[in-house]
Amino acid sequence: MKLAQVAVMLLIMLLPAAAMAQNGQEVVHSNITETINGTEYYLHKVAGGETLSAISRAYHVTLDAIRNSNFGISDGLQPGQIIKIPTGTVTNPQEESPTSIRYHRVAAKETIYSLTRQYHVSEEVLRKANDGLVGGLVTGAMIKIPLPETEAVAAQQKPEKNYFEYQAKSNESVYPLALRYRISVDSIFGYNPGLGDDLESGQIIRIPKTPTLANFVTHRVKRNQSVNRLARKYGIDADAIVQINPYIARRLPEGQVLRIPLPVIRTQKEPAIDSLATLELERLKHEAATMSQEQSCHQMQMMGNYKVALLLPFYFATVDSVLASPGNYIDDPNPRFIKSFAFIEYYEGFLMALDSLKKAGLNVEVFVYDSPNSVAATRKIIDNPELQQMDLIIGPVYNKSFELMADFAREHQIPLVNPFSVREEIIVGNPYVFQVQPLPQDQPKALTEYLNTHFAKAQIFITKHNEYRDQQGFENIRRYFNEHLSPRPTGGELYHSFFYSRDSLRIFKRQAAENSNNVMVAYTTNKVYIMELLRALNQLRDQYNITLIGLPDWLAIEGLDLTYLNNLDVHYLVKDFTDMNDAATRRFAENFLNQYNTEPGEFAFSGYNTGIYFMSALMKYGSSFMPCIQYFDMELLNMGFNFESDGDNGFRNNNWKVVRMSDYRLQNVTAPLPRYDFARPVKPWLKSER
Repeated sequence: MKLAQVAVMLLIMLLPAAAMAQNGQEVVHSNITETINGTEYYLHKVAGGETLSAISRAYHVTLDAIRNSNFGISDGLQPGQIIKIPTGTVTNPQEESPTSIRYHRVAAKETIYSLTRQYHVSEEVLRKANDGLVGGLVTGAMIKIPLPETEAVAAQQKPEKNYFEYQAKSNESVYPLALRYRISVDSIFGYNPGLGDDLESGQIIRIPKTPTLANFVTHRVKRNQSVNRLARKYGIDADAIVQINPYIARRLPEGQVLRIPLPVIRTQKEPAIDSLATLELERLKHEAATMSQEQSCHQMQMMGNYKVALLLPFYFATVDSVLASPGNYIDDPNPRFIKSFAFIEYYEGFLMALDSLKKAGLNVEVFVYDSPNSVAATRKIIDNPELQQMDLIIGPVYNKSFELMADFAREHQIPLVNPFSVREEIIVGNPYVFQVQPLPQDQPKALTEYLNTHFAKAQIFITKHNEYRDQQGFENIRRYFNEHLSPRPTGGELYHSFFYSRDSLRIFKRQAAENSNNVMVAYTTNKVYIMELLRALNQLRDQYNITLIGLPDWLAIEGLDLTYLNNLDVHYLVKDFTDMNDAATRRFAENFLNQYNTEPGEFAFSGYNTGIYFMSALMKYGSSFMPCIQYFDMELLNMGFNFESDGDNGFRNNNWKVVRMSDYRLQNVTAPLPRYDFARPVKPWLKSER
């Protein structure tokens, strides 16, 4: 195996492993406590980026103690989640025995003397355990109380049960009991091996003493369970389950964890002002009852552990042969025309997105597959059982291979992203496919919205070279204008259309306004016609205020007069636009250059954009993010992602940009989508100004 191939393979194998690293964050110790079933707990509200390990260190308790006090808790904590921390557990065996110390919160008017009498310890021992208590006792502070040896031994010999026994009544089921005692069904089954769903009259079962403080319990879906069946088992309305799980698909996959809403707690007492758990519970209950789907999606913050598959054609053999014959590209120090280098650049941009998101708390494992233009190779990847465990698949990039992967994604209900294709048919009939590149069919919508916003009072014209060429695209724009263009303030026609080869500019001269804006949309890619139109309109610019709008292909046409383009305030519809004056774009380019010793190209931007968008969707909404994606518009480096879906089809990005020639340079004049700041782990979803 050649050296270049080994190096590329090592890069692909090692970098995903680094993606799972998490940055530490200082944990702020809570002073709020609550006693539940005779046990006192700190109520800790999780901040972004905090982990169970960091919290256990801050509170000096073991991980097992936290897990035992919060049944079903996972290592992927969610910001805002409230967890219980036992106040009497000590974890550092080098300093003290777990059974020789207890903790006491100092009450008003308590003295050192009163504590020595209450706990039967000497003042010397009490001071020694608390660094001398030089400042005396402070109301509300936690201090250590060394237990007498006999009490410590007794506590060690008689551990407190973390469950109570319940005697079942006639025709009783486990599921309503879970809601009554605010615990998950899985936790009851865990304490009662072999227990069935239905209970016998008089049967004794164990009920854990760890009720949740949230407004729901979790339920792990079993085979053939549906929303309606679960609703019947729990004795609640199916709509209530859907409302608290807005991201669930039509078919519930086995192993998916759902939220089951809990009944409202009725109490005659006012909640304690300092009870964080009570206040949080009331807030959650109120929000669940009043939120729309959009609001519910906006509030979600899943922050779980995810698996992403990235399928790209790296062409190891091609790289090997090219490096063996350097004369093929010796004059080009950055040979992006070699396909393998282009997709490695995409991968490098993707890794930079991954690095940004892990600082915001993303925990993901990335699986990278070499996916050449081969149906056989794609079938081999699909046959790998680990692919079924993915939460997201990006690629492959070739048509036949992607069709196979699309069928696989639909069967296993896994979101599948195509970063490059502009074929409309890839999303037809498959609701799990995402098409990143915007399609020409969405240009009329973007154009109409721009005209309605910026040229509501202008006279609008649309022209093409003759009545035979470019007919379909021309008619699509006319049709969309007829349905969506704002009425003109003069009350006249919405727009005027003409064919230049037949009408020249006669219709324009007759209908153009001399004292207001005139916008002409030229639907053509014919260079000769474009040059003639520019020349003819430029001669009229002293008489009329003219803005000319062209197609994306105009930017690739060489030889167009820059003075004419500037004089006519030419606008273009484009799918992407790299603006190096944008701070985020400039920062990415600098970081890419520093990391990979080359300037980022189109593929690097594409890899970064795709990685940032879809992995942040995972981080915010979880693996079933599709129902919320319509509310997750995002401005990226040189593109915007704004996905929509029609019927049972997949999602397409319909975000076209408008750029303008001004002062002999192009400027992006499109209203930007939201841009999120991922550099702030505490509040990673704050929108920042562009």
